[in-house]
Amino acid sequence: MTTPAVLAAEERTVLGKKVARLRRTGLIPATVYGKQVGPISIQIDARAFDDIYRKSGRSVTIELQIAGHAPLTVTIQAVQRHPVSRAILHLDFLAGA
Repeated sequence: MTTPAVLAAEERTVLGKKVARLRRTGLIPATVYGKQVGPISIQIDARAFDDIYRKSGRSVTIELQIAGHAPLTVTIQAVQRHPVSRAILHLDFLAGA
């Protein structure tokens, strides 16, 4: 079995319509949820995620290292994209994969 890709994340305090500022600074807003994990709002580096996504696609297992939390093994549940530019707007990760 291959080792999961490692992705660093931080908990996100910016919520709602203010996340547009995050995207301009090169961060992607995301949410992690699962059976044993309550929903956690996070932000990840767009460039680091893009590298993993281009190499492995949607079916990759990712080890998400959120500052202040234990590492989580997640899969990509949903990718929301801008309808014209196709830029990633938001990600959903499913924990416990």
